Amino acid sequence: MLPVKNSNGPGPIPGLDAVRIRQWAAIWGDGGLWEDVLRLSGHFWAATGDSDRLLAGHHLVLAIGNFKRQPGRRVRPATLTSVKRLPTGVERRISVPLDAGELTLRRDDPRTWSALSVGLPGAAVPTTTAVLASLWPDHHFVFDRRVHAPANGLRIAGGQSPTSGVNPDSITPVAETFEAYDTVRSWVLDTADHLNLEPWEVERALYELSQQIRDSDNRSWREYGEAISRILNNSALGHGPIGS
Repeated sequence: MLPVKNSNGPGPIPGLDAVRIRQWAAIWGDGGLWEDVLRLSGHFWAATGDSDRLLAGHHLVLAIGNFKRQPGRRVRPATLTSVKRLPTGVERRISVPLDAGELTLRRDDPRTWSALSVGLPGAAVPTTTAVLASLWPDHHFVFDRRVHAPANGLRIAGGQSPTSGVNPDSITPVAETFEAYDTVRSWVLDTADHLNLEPWEVERALYELSQQIRDSDNRSWREYGEAISRILNNSALGHGPIGS
């Protein structure tokens, strides 16, 4: 079991350090789709007027929808590597009007995240958080089951509390919600801040760690956390990514 640092508060996710995070995050790859998303995000922020913002936002959302598809179904257009990500002088403000001003999306207001999901039919929590991550990559990340599960598993293995609804001794899966994201976000941001890393590095490390464990309907959350911890311990010994 990993040492207990803070049983109730956010704090860094147990078992993760900068070396391990960078090791696992480096495995992640999507062929450049996310880099293109960030470039389109830059154009969204630079847009002036409702029409320009609508067009830029339309392109951004379509690119994110493509990014969140299963890898084998992704469309791979020409890369945007020659396009600057964010024009000089443009700031990523903490709020931005969408839908011609009908919705104001706020970086740190979960109510507006839910409203964005409702306003984008077909965009559940993973795709909506991808939109947030594209707009504010220093404050948000893509949240799905492959981030939710290992973050909870490591917390449980470290003697800390999981997200609401997760019973350490249950085998019942728990759906990803904005409430869960808000909680895991605090863990990820604290981890990144503590280790002087970017939130996306922590997210990608968790994602790749989850890929090392075969899905099992008979594994409790506690057993899952122990399996993730074993993988981390083995990688610390120089064994590299392994299955479990």
